Amino acid sequence: DFQPRQRGGALLGRGMERVADGSAARPLAGDATLPPAGVAQDSCHDQSRRGPLLDVREAGQSWKHRRNVQLCMWMGFTSTLFMQTAVGPFLDIYMYKASGSNRLVGAVESVRGIAQIVAAPFLGTLADRVDRYRLARFQAVSRALPVALLAYTVATDTHWLLYVVMPLIAVSSHLGDTVRQALLIDNVPDGRDRTKVMSRTFSLRYVGTAAGPILQIIVLFCLGGLGTGGDSAKEGWQLPELRLTLIA
Repeated sequence: DFQPRQRGGALLGRGMERVADGSAARPLAGDATLPPAGVAQDSCHDQSRRGPLLDVREAGQSWKHRRNVQLCMWMGFTSTLFMQTAVGPFLDIYMYKASGSNRLVGAVESVRGIAQIVAAPFLGTLADRVDRYRLARFQAVSRALPVALLAYTVATDTHWLLYVVMPLIAVSSHLGDTVRQALLIDNVPDGRDRTKVMSRTFSLRYVGTAAGPILQIIVLFCLGGLGTGGDSAKEGWQLPELRLTLIA
């Protein structure tokens, strides 16, 4: 409550006046604006004692933010890698080989796209109203169900399950992307740091997108699906090889 004002040719704080010789200032009578010296000193000591505790607390929060950002970035990479490996181009080839036509491929991909379009606004609202950390944990755990169903579907050639599995995987992946993007914004302040983090996140996703088919080719090569001659080269990829590659 310090309001400077002019008094006797000198700039004084509120509650102070200059003595006769002009060498010092004292509080005005009846003005209790300034606290006693002991109270001010105690307040300063309290601030000095609280300072290290606040620094430790802020350091802990900063470490948590960095950890959350790193988890979101790498989860985005692994999620994209999974999508491109398990439900990428090789799954379409498997469906074509298993059914003998592109009808199954087109129908399953259409159902997956429609599921994403319908679920998108609801997932965005859910990410805004529900605790995002709990939602991220739920998404990570619940994704195991459609992944297990996909492995069972491919192993047993139960094609009708693809109409159930692929929408579930699409919705789960979309929920994961929505929650991770919201968590990144929550844990990084606005400015250059956020731009840098978002740029690295999308770069990792692009790497995962490119690495998925490469990983499929490596697995297929290890299983002998890229034959260099004979019947394997003439007939192309065989259904058992594709099945093992997708399950792997």
